Amino acid sequence: MLATTPPGSGDWESLTCLPAPVKGGAGSQFLAVGHAPARVSSPAELARYLASPAISFLTGGVVDGDLTRNTRTALSGPLREDASRLLSGAPPAGLLGSGPLASTPWGTLLCADGTSGAHFGTADARWRANEAHRRYGVGAGGADDWSRLDQRFEIARNEQSPHHFGWVLESPASQGTWAGQPTKRTALGRMRHSGLAATASRGHAVVYAGDGEHGEYLYKFVGSRRTEGALDHGVLHVARLHPDGSGEWLPLVHGQGPLTPRHGWKNQADVLLRTRLAADGVGATPLPTPCRIAASGTSGEVLCALGRLSEAGGCEAAGGGARSRATSVPLLPLAGNVLRLREEGRDPAATDFRWSDEELSGRGLRKVSARAGTRASGVVRDLHYGPGGELWAVVADDGSSDDALLVVDTADGPARCVVKAEQGVLFTAAAVATDGRQSFIAVRTVGTDRRSVVLSVRGRRSA
Repeated sequence: MLATTPPGSGDWESLTCLPAPVKGGAGSQFLAVGHAPARVSSPAELARYLASPAISFLTGGVVDGDLTRNTRTALSGPLREDASRLLSGAPPAGLLGSGPLASTPWGTLLCADGTSGAHFGTADARWRANEAHRRYGVGAGGADDWSRLDQRFEIARNEQSPHHFGWVLESPASQGTWAGQPTKRTALGRMRHSGLAATASRGHAVVYAGDGEHGEYLYKFVGSRRTEGALDHGVLHVARLHPDGSGEWLPLVHGQGPLTPRHGWKNQADVLLRTRLAADGVGATPLPTPCRIAASGTSGEVLCALGRLSEAGGCEAAGGGARSRATSVPLLPLAGNVLRLREEGRDPAATDFRWSDEELSGRGLRKVSARAGTRASGVVRDLHYGPGGELWAVVADDGSSDDALLVVDTADGPARCVVKAEQGVLFTAAAVATDGRQSFIAVRTVGTDRRSVVLSVRGRRSA
């Protein structure tokens, strides 16, 4: 048994460990992705990795490991008309790095790239990185440089190759597999995705995304059409937070504000290809590693887990003060581990919001004060809203390895524990079935002998 129910958890009666990958689980929306190896040391090993499923396990009849790093994909949105910026050498393939997934209210699956520039490099001493390369972490030798193993990652040979990655893919889902060729929706911007959530406003698509590096931004796409291709037409926004608790979504639209030809922006495709630089230009608020995101279409509430300022790659608690590495803009003195946004009029398509700095732990959700010196210490591993509007969260209190699946009342703040992990076990993601009576948890053991399973937790039947 990899996990045990805590004392007094009378609402839940049974636990079942299921080997990954899992197929089935009708009615649930559980999504989780695998992780890239720390390093690959030979062309053969790299080829095996690139051809392996990007998705390691999930339930809900959505996907069962059919999307790989070499999967051929279609291209849509503004970059389709400017394909020369992307298609040099080879058409863009699937996902390079593990990223978030989200099921949509309109019946599709979104799968985002969590890649960075660390896999690209070159031995050519004459090559020099341009501004966009530097902004996306592409250099002559990345931390996990694959350029000597595969020419696709040789940046001097093809400076456009990083453009193939960093997008959100969409596909209809049917019978536990991708239904047709996945499509890269370029209107949603290019970044290192670490959080993704989809909802709707009056029939229009709304997608929230976090760019998972320290000092990056929180984004929102609002579709302008109700019909097929809703994610190809609309406006990508980036969040600006004011110290008084107000906020606004800034449009990233060519020709508006600083995003003009005079400032070096060619067209909308250029804005989306260099999303990070566009967000820098309009004055977005840099955040400590925006990570997991949960969005409620009914309450207009959005929660985004933040990373530690000292640990750019970790989705853990935030604290202290720092500046953006890209723009030197000071980060707000956030003390909590969750950024909570309330959209104006409870409308996910609104352009204004209120925000607060909160802590999520086994005690529930509560505001914290940076001025009072409060520092949140919990680790938030996953977030999403359940069918009844309640928040489901995977949290490790006080930085310990004792992960717990919580159900949180966001209106009043308290939480109740559904299941708690044993020592040496991590809960990496979770979801609940649409009837609210069964939850699924991605479980991984720590150490050198890592194993992954899906834990099914079923609630008691009513008397």
